[in-house]
Amino acid sequence: MEGLLKGIYEEVIKKRGEKFLGIIMFENLKFLEELLNTDLGVKGRLEKGKQPRQKRPFIGWYISDEELKVVFLTQKNKNPHVNLRLCKRCPDINRDTYIFRDRKRGIVGYILKASHLGNFIFCGRCENLKHLERLRFYGGGS
Repeated sequence: MEGLLKGIYEEVIKKRGEKFLGIIMFENLKFLEELLNTDLGVKGRLEKGKQPRQKRPFIGWYISDEELKVVFLTQKNKNPHVNLRLCKRCPDINRDTYIFRDRKRGIVGYILKASHLGNFIFCGRCENLKHLERLRFYGGGS
């Protein structure tokens, strides 16, 4: 989906509050780690001398024009499963994904200002992920 059509598609999903799959890139991950006071795979890996995470997938949905709920995803299968077969996927995201576990808060999602996500990659709409709405959400968007 290209240009104008993709922009219209994204706007419809936003207005309807539908869930979508996206990817946050390295620079925004660093910013979000500081904002949320958590490790999304950049700081912790650097401290261990490892290559930092370059991107992290997430499921998001808008709750207003300026805020959205975000659930970060991981490949660690110790956490609750998220079936990405229900999403239009980006080609480089594994279908077997799980909800990210915040080391301090546990299994949670976040409420963020849309501007805090920066330029993320929009993959597409997701269906039947209502179970994510039952998570506790940490308001890190302020």
